[in-house]
Parts: sequence; C-alpha cells; structure tokens
Amino acid sequence: MYTLPNLICMSLLVASIVSCGGSSGATPGQQNPPPPAAGLVTGTVKDQAGNPLKNVEIIADNTAYYNTNVIGYTDAQGAYKLDISRPAGTWNITANQKLTYKGKTIDVPLEAEDERVVSGTEGGTRNFIYRPGTGPYGNLGLVVVDATTGSYPDLSKVSVHLKSIGALADGTSNVEISSELTQTGSGWLIKNVMYGTYEVEATLDGQPLYVRQKPNSGSLPYNEMAIVAEFTDGGFNFTRPVIQLEVSDSPCPEIFRECK
Repeated sequence: MYTLPNLICMSLLVASIVSCGGSSGATPGQQNPPPPAAGLVTGTVKDQAGNPLKNVEIIADNTAYYNTNVIGYTDAQGAYKLDISRPAGTWNITANQKLTYKGKTIDVPLEAEDERVVSGTEGGTRNFIYRPGTGPYGNLGLVVVDATTGSYPDLSKVSVHLKSIGALADGTSNVEISSELTQTGSGWLIKNVMYGTYEVEATLDGQPLYVRQKPNSGSLPYNEMAIVAEFTDGGFNFTRPVIQLEVSDSPCPEIFRECK
C-alpha cells in the first residue's frame, strides 16, 4: 500500500517527466503549424521580397488520371485552397504567374518550396516563390545568340548588353543587363530576361561586334553595332518568346554575294 508521502513523490515524478518529455515537440514561444486538412491542398505565393501575389494560377494535376485537373487562383493575401479529394490518388501541384506581352498572355512557372506530390486523402501544403528559375533555361525570356555564316566569333567570349526601352511585361523599367553567354543544348543564350523591348549591343573581348535580330529569311546587312530588338515566337525550338540574335565581326561577311 502506498503512503501519502509516496503518492506525493510519484505525482511530482510524473509531472517532471511530462514537463521534460517534449511530447508536443513545440519550440518555446512558437506554435506548430496546423496539420493539413484531408482532401485539401493549401498554400501561399509570394515574391522574393515576401509580398503576397494575387491571381496566380494554381494547378493540381492528378497523377493517375489523364487531364484531370483542379485549377484555382490566389487571393489578395496570396493564399489558395483546392479540393483534391476526388478522384482518389496523388496530385502534382504547380503555379503560374501570368504576364502580358504584346497582347499575349505568357505563363511563368513558379518554383515550389516542396515539389513532392500531395495525397488527396491526407491533403497538404505547397507554397511557391516568384523568382528567376534556376534551371538551364530559367522561367522567363531567353536571348539566344548565334554566329552568322561566314563569321566565326568565339561565342564563349561574347558578352551582350541589354538596356530596356519603356516598361517591361512586369511593369519595371530602366533595366540593364550585361551578361556572358551560357552554352545549352539549344545553343548559346542568356536566361531569365524579362519580356519587353531592348537596345542590344554585343562585344568580343571588349571589342564591339555587329549584331542583328535573326531574320526568318534573306540576308540582312550587319551594319549596326546597336539595335532595338523585341521578343518573338520561339517557334519549334522554344516554347516561350525569345530574342534571337546573330553576331558578326564584319558588317557584311564575304560569303554573302550582297548585303541588301
């Protein structure tokens, strides 16, 4: 039989174990985030400065059923909530910021903080950040540079300077970019350039090159060392608008019979 002193000691011992056992796992002064709600995926979309982004498109794509999507948009606080309870299975969650350029809408895929699929049974949280993509082609516009036929500048040593003219697709202005080229499976390029109109110059080892926006056909002269270029349809090689440039060390390479 336990005596009263023994019971008091045991009570104090249990209280001590509970207080030190850390069963809640919470950090003092902090609250654990609420568990995900079954059948729902929620999250927020913010820019690099932490500001919420409104009207970002969120797509939940069921991994088992073809073309089975749930689509929603973020509110003024950058938050969203999608019901992914039906059909059963897992869902891939993606987000697109929409930009308007020359009357057309361009989807800019955003990076997820967690790229794992979400179980429709358990639910989950997926947050996104609007920032330049880290992949080889980024997630914004591309400036693609080729050497023209008959001219052989070393593109690994070419630098391109871009100076924006007017407002860009995201509303920014007075943007200047100076960048060397990166070699990819689709050629030499600069990634993550905001859509808009730019004054373009190119140099090789600091020496100016002749430059032109790549023509669809014909032989345009290389008589300019600074041009104005705009993004155009990327065609077969690119799924987004691009600026395609050609550079030359001559105003009219000898291979051309004439420069029109």
